[in-house]
Order: sequence, then C-alpha cells, then structure tokens
Amino acid sequence: MARPEKNYVQPCFEGYPTLHDLLDRETARHPERPYFLYTEDDKPDEIVRISMLELNRASHRAATEFSKMEGYDAKRRENVAFIAMLDTLVYTAAFYGTVRAGLVPFFMSPRLPITAIVEVIQRSSCTRIITTPTLNALTDKVISEIQAFDASTQIRRDFVPDLDVLFPHLGKETKEHEFQAFDQQIKEAEPEDTYFFMHSSGSTGIPKVVPQNRRAVAGWADRVYYKHWASLTPSVCLAVMPLPVFHALGILSLIVGPITSDAVMVIYPPTVKTPHSMPYTPSPSSVITHAKRAGCNQILTPPSLVHEWAQNPEHVEFLKKMNSVLYAGGPIVPKVGDRLVEQGVSIVCIYGSTEAGVVSTLEVVCHRVPNSWPYMRIASNIKRRWIDQRDGTSELYLLRTKEQTPSIMNLEGEEGYATSDLLEPHPTEPDLWKPVGRIDSVLVLATSEKVVPEPLEAIIGAHPSVLGIVVFGRARTSVGALIEPRPGYLKDYTLESIAKFRENLWPLVQQANDQAPAYARIFKEMIILSNPDKPLPRTAKATVMAKAAFKVYEEEIDALYEGINSTQSGSSSAKTSGATNLADKAEVEKWLLAESKDLLSKDIEPDTDLFYQGFDSLHASFLRNRVVQVLSSGAHTAASQTLPLDVVYENPTVRKLAAAISAHVVQPDSTQNTDGVDAIRRAIETYSQGLSAKEPSKTPTTVTGPLAVLLTGSTGNLGAHLLAYLLEDSRVAKVYAHNRTSTGTKSIVERQKDSLVEHGLKDDLLKSEKLVLIEGDLAASQMGLPASVYDHLLNEVNVIIHNAWKSNFNLTMQSFAPFMTGSRNLIEFSLASKNSSDLRFLFTSTVASLKSWKEPTPVPEESLSDPAVAIGGGYGESKYVVERILQQSGLSSSTFRITQLYGGRETGRWASDEWVPAILRTGLRLGSLPSSEGLVSWVSLPDTAYVILDDALGETYGGANVYNLEHPRSVPWDTVVHHLNEAVVHEGIIGSLLPLVPFAEWISQLEKIAGEANAEALQEMPALKILPFLRGVAAKSNQQEPRLGDQPAFKIDKLMQRSESMSKMRPLEKENAVQWVKYWAGIGFLKPITT
Repeated sequence: MARPEKNYVQPCFEGYPTLHDLLDRETARHPERPYFLYTEDDKPDEIVRISMLELNRASHRAATEFSKMEGYDAKRRENVAFIAMLDTLVYTAAFYGTVRAGLVPFFMSPRLPITAIVEVIQRSSCTRIITTPTLNALTDKVISEIQAFDASTQIRRDFVPDLDVLFPHLGKETKEHEFQAFDQQIKEAEPEDTYFFMHSSGSTGIPKVVPQNRRAVAGWADRVYYKHWASLTPSVCLAVMPLPVFHALGILSLIVGPITSDAVMVIYPPTVKTPHSMPYTPSPSSVITHAKRAGCNQILTPPSLVHEWAQNPEHVEFLKKMNSVLYAGGPIVPKVGDRLVEQGVSIVCIYGSTEAGVVSTLEVVCHRVPNSWPYMRIASNIKRRWIDQRDGTSELYLLRTKEQTPSIMNLEGEEGYATSDLLEPHPTEPDLWKPVGRIDSVLVLATSEKVVPEPLEAIIGAHPSVLGIVVFGRARTSVGALIEPRPGYLKDYTLESIAKFRENLWPLVQQANDQAPAYARIFKEMIILSNPDKPLPRTAKATVMAKAAFKVYEEEIDALYEGINSTQSGSSSAKTSGATNLADKAEVEKWLLAESKDLLSKDIEPDTDLFYQGFDSLHASFLRNRVVQVLSSGAHTAASQTLPLDVVYENPTVRKLAAAISAHVVQPDSTQNTDGVDAIRRAIETYSQGLSAKEPSKTPTTVTGPLAVLLTGSTGNLGAHLLAYLLEDSRVAKVYAHNRTSTGTKSIVERQKDSLVEHGLKDDLLKSEKLVLIEGDLAASQMGLPASVYDHLLNEVNVIIHNAWKSNFNLTMQSFAPFMTGSRNLIEFSLASKNSSDLRFLFTSTVASLKSWKEPTPVPEESLSDPAVAIGGGYGESKYVVERILQQSGLSSSTFRITQLYGGRETGRWASDEWVPAILRTGLRLGSLPSSEGLVSWVSLPDTAYVILDDALGETYGGANVYNLEHPRSVPWDTVVHHLNEAVVHEGIIGSLLPLVPFAEWISQLEKIAGEANAEALQEMPALKILPFLRGVAAKSNQQEPRLGDQPAFKIDKLMQRSESMSKMRPLEKENAVQWVKYWAGIGFLKPITT
C-alpha cells in the first residue's frame, strides 16, 4: 500500500548501530510512518496503524518498566531469559525495551521442553526470567529444576508490562500525548559483545545457544532485499501474522525490516488484555482474512500454511494478487508448489539460519526460470564457499567479511560458518540453489520446524519389543516412526495385534514426546510397523540405515500421509472406540474429551479453548481425522465426507465441537455390498456414466503427421521399456511421460533414470528432445496438470498408452478407485482432444481380469459382458471395469490382457516380491521344488513393449480391440523349474539339484510349516505368505490345453496378425533363468545355502 514518504533512504549501518538506536533514528526521520498494521475482527473495515512514534515510545516505556525490576542494574548487562506468550505488538515493544534497558535478553520458545529451557538458561548464565502469567506453571518448574541442580542459584521472575501500559493510546498516539523517554545511562554493548541470545530448533531437547552481537545484526540489516524493498513504490506491506518474534525470521521481519526498508508489517490484533488472556490463535483462513483487510502485497509464511491455502480456490485467488508469497524454514510439497506457480502465484524460497540471518535475495524467479520456485539465489554481498558432496549437492560455508559476520564461527583455519545444509544447483541456472537437507540427520518439516530424530529413537528404541526404529517426516507437517518389532512381541499382523503392540509401546512414546518439542511429537496414527519380509536395512554394526529404510518403506510412508492428509480421511491406526450415538451431544462430548486427552496426554476442560490447553494445528488435524474415522466406521459416511476442514478451529472447545458434530450428523445411509459381481456392475455403471456407448468406426484410419504419444506410468517396469522404445522410434515425434508427482526426495528425472538403469536401458535417452516428463494425478481434475499443459496435450496428443496402475494383488477393487477414476479422466481427455476422431487409446490390462473364466476353451479376443468372469481380486476386477468402460467410450482402442511378465536378458530384473522368486527361495529352504504338468506362456518385458508398440504405431488403426498378450509358444512349468534348478547350482547357491515333487505335495509341506512359522520362517520362506494364491497355481487345470493351475488359456490369433513382434518372440530358455537367478542373488534375495 502507498504511504506519504517519498525517496526513502536507508539508515547508515556504519559502526554497527544497535537496533534500538536505529528505531530512535527512524522515528526522528519518519514519526508518522506506520510500523505495524492490524484489523480487529469486530471492526474489519478499520485499519489500526501503529506508527514508528508509537512503537518507539512503547519500547521506552518497556525499558522504564524493566528498570523497576528488583535487582536491576543499568551498568551490569544482565542476561535474562525471555519466555512469554504475547501478542506480536507487545512482544516487539518488549524486545526493544529489554535491549534499550541494557539487558541481554535470551528469546526462547515456550514450546521447548522444560529440560531444554533449564539447560540453555544455565549455559547462557541467565539470572532472571521475564514471562507472562499464563506461563507461571512452566516457569515454576523451570526455576524448581534449576534450584534442584544448584540450591544456591537465584533466579528472579518478572513479568512483561501490560498492553495498556505500553500503548496507552493504542493506535492513536501522537507527539502531543504526554511521554517520558527512558533516560538511564546503560552500559552499551560493544560491536563484538552479545546483544541478545537466540536458540536453534531445540529438536534434540538441548538447543544450541546462539549469541547475536551488534556486528552480526548490522550485517542482517544491510542485506540486499531490504535495499530492494526500500526502493519500491508502493511500499512493501507484508503479512507476518504466523511468525513468532523469538525465531530468526521473526526478528528479521518484525524488528529489522520496518526500521531498514520502509516496509510495514501486518500482524494480528492484540488480544492479551488480561493476565490470563492468550494471543490470537493463527489459522490458515485468518491469515488470509487479515492480509486482505490490511491491503497486503506480500506474505511471509511457513510452508504448512501454503499447503492449506492451496486447497482453497479463494485463498489461491488472493495469493495470485501478491507480489510474492515468501516461505522459509522447510520445503513445500513439490506438487503443491507446481500447481500454485502454474496458477500464477509468485512463490519465493527464503534461505537462512539463526547463525547468519537470511542470505538469499528474495527475488521472484519462478515465472522467469522453469521449475525454479524451490530455488533461491545467495545475495552477492555474502561471501561463501560450496563444498561438493559428490552426489549432486554441496554444503554451504558462509565466510566472515567486514560487513557480514556469522554469529557462530566453526571453521578451522578461517573465520566462517559451516552450515551443514545441503543444497542442489538448478539444472540450467547454476547460481540458483535448492535446499535439500542437512549433512546430519535433521528432519526439516513443512512447518519450518526442525527435528533431530536420534533422541526420540533412543527412548522408544529402548522398549524390549523394539528391534529397530527410524523417525521420518521431512517436508511433512508431522513426524512418524517406522518400528521393527522384535520377534515374539507381535502375534500377527491383524489390526487387533498391531493396536495392542502400539498400546504396550505407548508409555515410552509418551516419554519421548515429553522430552521433545511439541511439533516433534509422535501421534499413534503415525506409527508404522515393518513387515518380517522387509527388515530394516542395517550397517555392519547392526545400526539401522535410515535413508535405506525410507526407500524400502517409501510406499507405506506415502500412503500413511495420504490417508492422514485426505480431506475425507478416516484413515487412522490409533485405537478409538468412538461414540455409539453420534446424535447425542453429551456422548460425543465424553468421547471427544477422551480423544483430546489422548492427543495431549493431559486432562481437558470441556469449556476451555483447546488451543489454550495446548492444541496446535497437528492436534486439530488428528482430532478431525479421528472424528471422520468414527463417522466413516458407523452409519454416517455422508457426514464424514462433508465434515469441514476447519471444524476444530471454528469450534475450539470440546463442548462447542460436540455440538457441531452432533448437528452435522445426517440420517444414516443404507450400506451397499461392495463385494462380488454387483460391485463390479455398479463400478461399470458409475465410471461409464455419460458415455455415448456408441461403437467406434471399424474403418481403419491413418494418422497424418507426426505421432505424439501420451504414456502413463513410464517409471514402472513395462513403462520404462515402452518409453525407451518410443524415444528410439523414428515414427514418434514427441513422448509426454505422465507419472505421479514425486513425494520423496527424488525428482521425476531421477526416478525415470533409476528405472531405465535398473532394466539395462539407455539413460541418455532422457536428453532426447522428444521427451517431456510431466507430473500429476490422473484421478484429479485435468489429470493434475496445469491448465496450459492440459490444453497443449489436447491439441498435440494422438496416441495414448495407459500403463499406470498399482501392482498390489491384496487390495479390494474399491482401493483401485483412483485408478479407475484416472482411466475415466483419460477417456474424457481423449474425447475432448482435437485428434479424437483418429486418436489411438491403448490400455495395458491383465489376464487376471478374467480370473474366474471357467470354460475349458481358450478366452476369446473380445470383451466379455458377464462381470462374473473377473471375480478373483481387486487388481483384475478394476482393470476389467476399465476394459468395459473403454468399450463404451466410442474411442478407437486396444485393451491388452497381459500375461505374467519377466525381466529381459539385459539385466534379468524380476521383482523379488513376486510369486516365482518366492517359490524358488522357499524351495531352497524346503529342499525341493514343485512340479506340474501345466504350461506357462510368460512374456519378457521387452517383447511385451514391442508388441504393444506394433499396435500403437501401426500404419492404420481402428475399432475397439481386445487382445490377449501371451507367448505363442508355451513351455512346460517343469522346464522352467529345471532351468531355475540348474541356475542356482551354477551360481553356487546350492551344491546339487533339488528334487521335484508334485505341486500339491509341495503345498502340503508348506501348510505343515505355516501353523508354527515365526517371523524368521516367513522371511526365509516367503511362499508361506501367499499360500491361498499358490493353492490356485497347484490346482488341476480344466483347459483343453493344460495350463499351470487354474489359469485359463487365451486365444491370440488377432494379435498374431496385428503384431510382427509376436511371431518373432524367442521361447523362454535356460539363459533367461540364469539371468533371473543372477539378479536375485545380486540383490541379496538368494543366498548360498550352507549345510
């Protein structure tokens, strides 16, 4: 917003002036210039302006009040601990007041554990605590702990002056009002003396004490972004509501910014007007509301609020109007940032530290440089050195100069600060850098807080039931624990047994939580137990390798957060019984009290604000999820899906929340049977609704011009081969590879490269000008893509190969709903395409879609209308649904029912969690392998890709085709087993061939073991875990041409005519088995058997 001053000139920092001197100078120059703006909720249209004059006078009054404290000595420079729950307005005045009075304040977070507060007070030699009455209980304990350690230690306690003492004419003070400046002569801090203290994150429970001197703080003030702000018209009007003053970012924006840059800061209104009042509770909506009222043109925020705002279209519209949305302290989830930038939001990454302040430029680069919003540029006047870590990242060293001085010097041989931060250069703009982590194990949360996992892991890991533990949570809003149970402590992996295990462990988790900051607390919902067949990776010293463990359990961790973060989430692993009558407000209130007590580990008052009692955004989120879980598990599914996201914020007491929930509950909906044929039929009806059901033209069409292919799932096994061959084919001009948005630390480029390398494919294909890697969500609107990208694809794409699907044979059909939705979205895209009349749509289905084919004759190459043929597992049933809706779409299409796939000759890569390697590993331990008279018709990944592309890139195309893709030359199962048997001998895994026994007999041996199998047995003999599936494999075939087990035979005549590659397929040979065994042995899945 514009203000009267023109030609603003920054103050001089020569001699390293104090902050309170700078405030005096700026007040003398511009007394009427606003320092803070805010609006009251009961007077939303009235902007209250706190001028430089009024803020400065308040700081003088604060200094005067502090000088009245018992034992105060203006010449002493006493170190004082400042631990307070205050409005930003009063906190800022008190900040200036303490240093003006000659005190050396240590600004501390009241959320630190008591042990941490005691430790840093002792380290910094503080002899006094300045606090607020709301923290009496906390400071009582702190003083008691200090005196228990040393009875002779005297710690005084004093209180921050009240709002009306510091601001007697709130928002209206002028030069004419009576005023007495603080006039005592104090002992001023020298440039190298400690001016005030701050602390590091405190995630370990023992934060680092960071003394700040005048020289360092003057360097903060003399940064390029303040110079830039000072030149802007209109001036910067920055929303800083969520920022606490005790953080470095708070001091830089609330203290340094207004006195060095002509910027005005927008804050919450003061609400602490009585001894027991609490400051304004931040929420995503209230930050936007107050920013709108005050006319802000920039916002400064932690990433967690950006994630919340991104879900609200109205909030996004407001953010688009901001000159910049500055975020700091942690990463934003990539897909959230990408979508906001595509919508026109100017996101700016801020980089800095408590030891050096903000050292980045704050410039907006996201609209100028592609894929740059998570990156920042180090200011030109910051001397630095990059230490290459040889993994694509570098550690940043900040070096001392006359103008810029880090607060901590930890380099040997020179003055400077080793940040321990790892940053990654932008691929095309090398002076742009993205913070990606730390050399140590600190987890940087999306809330800007930092968590060191070792203390949590040490306490929880001490429980006798815990064999191993790693704490996770980088770039998330909460932390969790991945725990490996010790053998014998977990009966089985039923929900009941898992819940019991957690309950037994919970007292120790609470103990760990008590030692950690509030934001580092582990909730019951956030505990994952490892599976016996996926033990946590360990070093030679038997310690858990955290990064490797995260990679092994990446899918489970992602699924956990997806469930927790879903707006309709009922996902919870916490044991909760729920209220039996949700329409009964009293019963709901009783249940909410119990759940709130469980979340906070203390008794809850029903009429007292939950946030006053200790709730924060995490507690609110988990309580809402538990409410949704209870609604979902009962007869109130509709209510669970419409429960407002901010229901806890809007109803912040248990009594109000109980009333809101009871009022929200609707009449129970009738439950539907989601199993069997009816469920499949309903799914077909749901996902085909609105389709024309017309048949596509059977007259073949020819694409005139270059082929532009949209390939989904290119990072998967088959997808990687399809991508590689498409890029090498001269008929293809462009390949748009659509994959799910990266949620881990690896970018889509890294994920695609890993997939190509694992399969022995050329990774330099990623440099092809044909390739465009895009990330999104097929189940989302416009496939999770920015509108500009979606529209471009509508105009360009004329071939679609839909290959993205979750490979999990244990899930029900309903769990594949996102994939069925994504398939329908792709069909909608195809119908809306400019090229819809001759577009080619290929879908990679599975032979499992016809699991219940009972006829003795082979499955025909046509769509089958009876859904009963698909019964047999959610994976195949969901693909059957898509096959059926594709037939009704009117598109020219091909559905490929694909047989069992195996690794090609390049690497022999065949996932070790599939059933064939499970049989081999189990057979090695059992001492025999299963025999059968049946035939198998498996196809290699390369051959499968070539067959699909024969169809996709054929000269002509037309009709709604269904193809069965299996090998034209079947081989006996026993031949495959013989090849495997010889291969394990050849590779030295066993000394002699294993005997073959009838499959049914082999299964019987396993069943005898299964009853007494422990975790070790399940790991060594993984076939024990898939016995129901193997019983089907062992069944007697009813096919005219005997197949292995209950698998049907398939006609392939049409595909043989369509694909030249089908006739060229080499039969499965011994060399294939040798390559598989080498691969499995190479990854440690198969190990030599010693006798």
